[in-house]
Amino acid sequence: MKQIRLVVLELAMLVSLSFVVGQSLAKESSSATKANELKGLTIKIAIVDSERAVLESDDAKKYANHSEKLFAPKITKLKALEESIQSMDKQLTKDSPVLTDAQREGRQLDIKRKYEDLQLQDRQLRMEKSRSDQEELGKIRPKLDGAIHKVAKKMGYDLVLEKGAVRFMESELDITRMVIQSINKMK
Repeated sequence: MKQIRLVVLELAMLVSLSFVVGQSLAKESSSATKANELKGLTIKIAIVDSERAVLESDDAKKYANHSEKLFAPKITKLKALEESIQSMDKQLTKDSPVLTDAQREGRQLDIKRKYEDLQLQDRQLRMEKSRSDQEELGKIRPKLDGAIHKVAKKMGYDLVLEKGAVRFMESELDITRMVIQSINKMK
């Protein structure tokens, strides 16, 4: 694997050591000497896309299928209610010229109530789905952490960074595929 010398790390250590040692010149030169001793330090770095690793894991795929089956009837019910509201609205528009004001207002009130019911059911479904998703992710999260640690140790990495925090990387530093495989082996 590719090893990267980090000039930034050296500078950070130099600044850190300078700050800790203090303001005097003697102490600053002492810390600079210590920082120069660290120039030979190499750190093996890997990058992981945690979100992708979770979403592409077998557990997440299995949950997605289960979730789809679990929530499908409720989604179908909401779509039917939405179509009913649209149909009522079209019928109101069509019949409006021949309706009395009281009839028109009554239909508008019915449409409004059904629409509010639709919004309430939609919110409830979204909250229920979100809770279910979070619960499942909570089960996968420890596996992800264990897999990252296992792969990092096996491959000799000193530091694993989240892909979202990195602006540029060489593709060979990405261990996401290995992490997914490791998650899938865990039961």
